[in-house]
Amino acid sequence: MSDKAYQRRETERPPAGSLFDTTGMHRVPDRDTSIAAARSAASSAGKSRALALEILRNHPEGLTDFELADLAGMQQTSIGKRRGELVAQGLVRDSGRRRPSTTGSPSIVWEVIR
Repeated sequence: MSDKAYQRRETERPPAGSLFDTTGMHRVPDRDTSIAAARSAASSAGKSRALALEILRNHPEGLTDFELADLAGMQQTSIGKRRGELVAQGLVRDSGRRRPSTTGSPSIVWEVIR
């Protein structure tokens, strides 16, 4: 891929901080294959972030990562990573409440910032 094509594609990417932002997600030495892999992963991650946000919006009482994973049909570790990105983007926060996890230990209840 030429530098010109790379620059053109980079200008077409979603705005920084959006659910589908790929900034800084690829290695420099093998950038053509790494960029393709990062974009593929970002697309999947972006869809998972959007799904997590939609589910949380539909549950104003808030959800733990375990509850969110159950509703999303994903692993708790995977959806928890996406929920963490939503927290970093200022879209979701710790509600201050706790509910027992599947193991009985306290789990943070997350909520959408309205």
